[in-house]
Amino acid sequence: MSHTWRSSPSSRSSAENETEGVESPPKSGASPATRNPTQEWTAQQLRNATMESLAPRFLIRDRDEKFGAKFDRVAEGVGKRVIKTAVRAPNMNPVGERFVGSLRRRALDHVLLSGEYHLRKIAAEYTIYFNRARPHQGIGQCIPDGPANDNHDGRIVAIPVLAGLHHDYRRVLNLTRSARTNQEASTEGGLAALATSRTAL
Repeated sequence: MSHTWRSSPSSRSSAENETEGVESPPKSGASPATRNPTQEWTAQQLRNATMESLAPRFLIRDRDEKFGAKFDRVAEGVGKRVIKTAVRAPNMNPVGERFVGSLRRRALDHVLLSGEYHLRKIAAEYTIYFNRARPHQGIGQCIPDGPANDNHDGRIVAIPVLAGLHHDYRRVLNLTRSARTNQEASTEGGLAALATSRTAL
């Protein structure tokens, strides 16, 4: 079955990347959206993703015709092994299926999309949140990109994601009163110097 961005609004990646080993939790991503994905298009997305040789050793893909022989040839050309999942076996690619389901349930189901640009923007923002801020139970409530920071002091602030649909909670350093005073004095001094220089001009 042919999918367009309307029937498959997940902007699913051309091939979900899996890495061997458990030291580095796999990350998810979304490729650019297109109305009519073809073998040429998916093959080009793979070329773009492997330009800097940063792709993992294995590429897991399903048996959709939009991949096909051209996609496999590009993968082999860059030294990647393609693993085809069995028919109707989503558990063979749990990371990819988990990300696509999360994107749909946690973001796209709550947004009225106005077009392809809007879809790409939502998918890109959620992907960053998914990889850099959202805790994952499967890796002990950590996040795929590692700890945001090692700061255990300071107050917690909530940074809105997707216009407040989700929040990224971070700690910020609390400035002491003397530090704030010094900072304010430095700022005022800088402004005074700037005003003086403008007057001289």
